[in-house]
Amino acid sequence: MNVPTALRLLLIDDNPDDRALVIRQLARELPGLDAREITDDAALTRALAEGGFDLVITDYHLQWTDGLAVLRAVKTRTPHCPVIMFTGTGNEELAVRAMQAGLDDYVLKSPKHYIRLPAAVRLALDRAHQRRAREQAEEGLRLFRALIDRSNDTIEVVDPDTGRFLDVNEKGCLVLGYSRDELLALSVVDVDPMLDQASFTRAVEGLRKSGVLLWEGLHRRKDGSVFPVEVNISHVRLDREYAVAVVRDITERKRAEGNLRREKSFSEEMIESLPGVFYLFDADGRFLRWNQEFERVSGYSADEFARLHPLDFFREDDRALIEQRIGEVFVKGWSSAEAELVAKDGTRTPYHFVGRKVTVEERPCLVGMGYDITERKRAEQALSENEARYRTLTEATFDGILVAENGVIREANDGFAAMHGYTVAEVLGRNAMDFIAEGSREFIAQQIRTEAEGRFEIVGLRKDGRTIQLEAVVKTRPYRGSRTALVALRDVTEQKRLEEQFRHAQKMEAVGRLAGGVAHDFNNVLTAITGYGDLLLDELPQDSPLRQDVDEIRKAATRASSLTRQLLAFSRKQILVPQVLDVNALVADLDKLLRRLLGEDVDLVTKLDPALVAVRADPGQLEQVIVNLAVNARDAMPEGGKLTIESKNAELDEAYAVDHTPVKPGRYVLLAVSDTGTGIPAEIQSRIFEPFFTTKEMGKGTGLGLSTVYGIVKQSEGYIWVYSELGHGTTFKVYLPRVSDPVQQVAQRPTGKPAGGPETVLLVEDEEQVRRLARRVLEAYGYTVLDAMNGEQAVALATQHGGPVHLLMTDVVLPGASGRKVADELLALRPGMKVLYMSGYTEDAIVHRGVLEPETAFLHKPFTPDALARKVREVLDARPQG
Repeated sequence: MNVPTALRLLLIDDNPDDRALVIRQLARELPGLDAREITDDAALTRALAEGGFDLVITDYHLQWTDGLAVLRAVKTRTPHCPVIMFTGTGNEELAVRAMQAGLDDYVLKSPKHYIRLPAAVRLALDRAHQRRAREQAEEGLRLFRALIDRSNDTIEVVDPDTGRFLDVNEKGCLVLGYSRDELLALSVVDVDPMLDQASFTRAVEGLRKSGVLLWEGLHRRKDGSVFPVEVNISHVRLDREYAVAVVRDITERKRAEGNLRREKSFSEEMIESLPGVFYLFDADGRFLRWNQEFERVSGYSADEFARLHPLDFFREDDRALIEQRIGEVFVKGWSSAEAELVAKDGTRTPYHFVGRKVTVEERPCLVGMGYDITERKRAEQALSENEARYRTLTEATFDGILVAENGVIREANDGFAAMHGYTVAEVLGRNAMDFIAEGSREFIAQQIRTEAEGRFEIVGLRKDGRTIQLEAVVKTRPYRGSRTALVALRDVTEQKRLEEQFRHAQKMEAVGRLAGGVAHDFNNVLTAITGYGDLLLDELPQDSPLRQDVDEIRKAATRASSLTRQLLAFSRKQILVPQVLDVNALVADLDKLLRRLLGEDVDLVTKLDPALVAVRADPGQLEQVIVNLAVNARDAMPEGGKLTIESKNAELDEAYAVDHTPVKPGRYVLLAVSDTGTGIPAEIQSRIFEPFFTTKEMGKGTGLGLSTVYGIVKQSEGYIWVYSELGHGTTFKVYLPRVSDPVQQVAQRPTGKPAGGPETVLLVEDEEQVRRLARRVLEAYGYTVLDAMNGEQAVALATQHGGPVHLLMTDVVLPGASGRKVADELLALRPGMKVLYMSGYTEDAIVHRGVLEPETAFLHKPFTPDALARKVREVLDARPQG
């Protein structure tokens, strides 16, 4: 009888005397009885919800319900729990209905039946136990059949007397190309080309003696093709004899064995061709393999190696170190050491040894190589290659693997624990969801509920609270109500970060190219607008009502010119005229201007390092960087605050460069601008340097301030990074390369009206409006002007002109030959001629990375008539080079 040692009883009866009699009668024969008395519907509902009972005894007539309702409620909650109806008012019809509803026994209330109650309890418990056992057995058979059909091997059940198939799993049907019915009509002789009936009979005799046979043979598919197999056949005796064969397709294994033989031969050749000593020994120090080079340098023969221990090759002083490093290999997986190799004749040679733990025939072993480091340079190169090889192997083992049952981690490798910041012992037994970030938990739960398998991207949660990007491959299998999942994980956080940086760099570069192209064309238009506006303003009387209109046109053109300069700055296509600068002096000169821009509500503080090293930059552009950052900070402090400008020398090392792509390690000057403003949200920090991106209201910003800063810094071969937190302010850090040259004085801007002259100027410009404007201005200042729209016309004019040509003024970008090529050709004809280039954006012909080549005269578009006349006079008056 299967009666629990502590029987938990649910007793449902309105009559307290009847309940007492039942408990007393059962307690006499069932000492471990734990009875819970139920007297109303609420108590029954709570008991059924809580569960934990082995048996239910209920009366039929109850004040709040009846026994049939109780029976249905119990069976709905716990189908396997036995129920006995113990009543004094029942009848035969009621008993039949109750039995049909799942009642286990029906006992009448009477003195003689009280005595029968313990036996009825034992019988009901025993029947319930038998039902559960049958169901489990049936479930096991179904599971066994499912496992057989899902096996990766063919499983054949054969009649040992006739050789005919009695059963074949789905894999066998698939591999052989037959249906199950077709195979059951065949015998093993039909599918094994190496068997006939006589040889099969002999094989069966051997099977009956040994119980198990294992051999390699062939199988023939329905289409006639033959493939190699490994057959493991067992003799099984149940109600009759069976031969059960597990047949594995070993086509790939045979191919692999052939490859292995070739690889082994190749490995032997490789080992002997290695430039150093090679060795393989087990944990006891017994040599299993070494190369001839080891024999040669040590002076020991192959027979002697078999009796040597690895420590025999080292001096007494080195043996403790070598023994320690060997131990490290078997504990950590690898190690290295430098020591003198002592040959049989006492010769000592310095060697660098590396070793790694491997498994050979299920034994832990150490495999390694030693390199002669007498010639240090060759040794360092060999060491570098060896470390790179082992680093690759080590990194390949960093993937995480875990096995979870119903969400609880049962197994995990070091890789999984390490990537989450734990040890293996700390993760075992914990819920797998503890290692998943909140945003990915519902997704993972859904995959588990649907038994989904495949490759997913999720966010992991480390012990320190940080998140990591993971790529997961999941396999799940249900088994007896539990769910087992095998998960392989790879940390792709760095890969995702680099991909995002690459996408951002591509976007910025594309926007830069677009901005540069727009600014180039726009500058030619602005040159005409600005120039003709100035000419018109000069010709109008002082009291003309049109002067105000013309002045507004010039102001609009000036604003447009500022926008194009900002676009060119962002796209790094403006032309810089750098000089060696003292950044502290530059900040000091801007002090009054910055205080006017910031207003009284913002406290300006400077912390300038007196030992600051100089930088090479365009002073005007660097001033623009500081002013734009200051204005941006002011707008972030609408209620006032503190702006700090700091300078100091900085060293950016390899570690900083790794975290701040594409910084190059080196020595820099740091210029930091910090505010106590509202801060920048993290989600938009990657976009703040994009042109036209702004968070300000419509009409309160062009979105070009920070993009201008970005372009100037990048074109000056520097870097800029932003650090910000909402509510705690923002810091922009600008790094510019240091230089050791002496500081140059910044040139003063000229004043007064420019002078003219009688010289001849050859003007080359393909934009007609700009060409007419320049000619008109130059002629107004007394110059003789020859104009051409391209290089070919310019060369023809210079050749035909009988007098001198004092100055060539040419656009850099021309149809056909560039301005630089035109200048080179004309200088060959007229060596004393001076050259002035003009352009609206950078062109490699006269600049290198946006920096003007030395001794090159340049006029930036758009320009005013005064600027044109002043620059022409400056170039004509300059001393000849050399």
